[in-house]
Amino acid sequence: MVQQNGITYTYSLQEKDITQIEAFLSSRKKKTQILYVLIAATATGKTAKDGKIPTGPYFSNLARFPYSKPRKTVIAVDSSGSNLDTDPNNLRIAVAHNLLMSQANRNDLILNGKINNERMVQTAAIDFDSDVKLLSDFTWPYGLYYRKIFKKIDSNGGTDIAKAIYVSINLLKEHDGNNQPISKPVNEKNSLFILTDMDNNAGQQPVIEAIEKAAKEDIKIHLGHLKPFFIRSAVSKINNDISINSRQQVAFDDVIKSMLKTKGSYAIVEDADSQQAWMELADYLDHNELTNVKEIALPFNVCFYSIAKAEKNTLTYLITPKKSGVITITVDSKGSFTPNLTINGVGQQKDLGQDCYEIKLRAKARKTYAVELNKPLNSQGLYSIIAKLTK
Repeated sequence: MVQQNGITYTYSLQEKDITQIEAFLSSRKKKTQILYVLIAATATGKTAKDGKIPTGPYFSNLARFPYSKPRKTVIAVDSSGSNLDTDPNNLRIAVAHNLLMSQANRNDLILNGKINNERMVQTAAIDFDSDVKLLSDFTWPYGLYYRKIFKKIDSNGGTDIAKAIYVSINLLKEHDGNNQPISKPVNEKNSLFILTDMDNNAGQQPVIEAIEKAAKEDIKIHLGHLKPFFIRSAVSKINNDISINSRQQVAFDDVIKSMLKTKGSYAIVEDADSQQAWMELADYLDHNELTNVKEIALPFNVCFYSIAKAEKNTLTYLITPKKSGVITITVDSKGSFTPNLTINGVGQQKDLGQDCYEIKLRAKARKTYAVELNKPLNSQGLYSIIAKLTK
């Protein structure tokens, strides 16, 4: 696009131009490139035959600016048959597309200088069940959103989450000249987003091993765990699945701890309608390390996991209901500590047993409430927190 201001003409690069430039630079190993741009153009008059007289060519000034290779993300969506129970309306597909749009919007803010010290993101898309299908290699997320890249995902077949993680690692890993993983700040790490019900055919151990491999490759993982979900041993039959609820999921604790070590996040999405809220939280955490923030907005019906640190307070969780009603906060401390829950500094918690504690408050619509765990300062360990709203 050309804009005129007196005798000065400004040319804005179009998306296809940027794509061609990126394709050229992506093969270079250096993180930052210096790009020189010289634009050649012709002008036309209106008095000649057919209304056009080509004149020129005219050449622009030589523009010099640095270009950083984009950060990489992979979005992996579970297409196994168990999603008929966990997500019968295929809302995870809409959420994956919304994540692409969120990434595209953030890219625009970075490109326009409204977000500094952060690279733009390119995204690859994966569909997995017992096998893994690469829907798209890395490209700009808006293009994937426009193509509705996940629209053909079905709900059929088994589940191999570990394989999906390994395929993603091969796409995301970056090594130095000595073939060692390149260590980066948290907001610069390549990342993997997974939407799955965790109904893994081979049990949890292969998933843990895959997550640990991702951590060694400096890749962070954000996992949205859809309910209802099941535990299955590697040798059990489908008819022998054991249904469990969110307060009994001790079998997943090792998976969760491994996930959090990648500097990513883990959350159980209590109902399919809450997947969008999980996505917004995970996208925020993709750019902000938990150890560097003091508070986060906790959505309703999303069971969020974190690790309490010794000699350090836990996060403050901000709750903002859209409707008035009773807020119920439940914390599962996993035996790590006994909290003293408060909402806006007041309240009396109830001991539910099994290391779970609850506090309630009648809340007003669109008012923000601050939830504090107030754990003993020397305690540490895995815990979860979930907020629910009833009339």
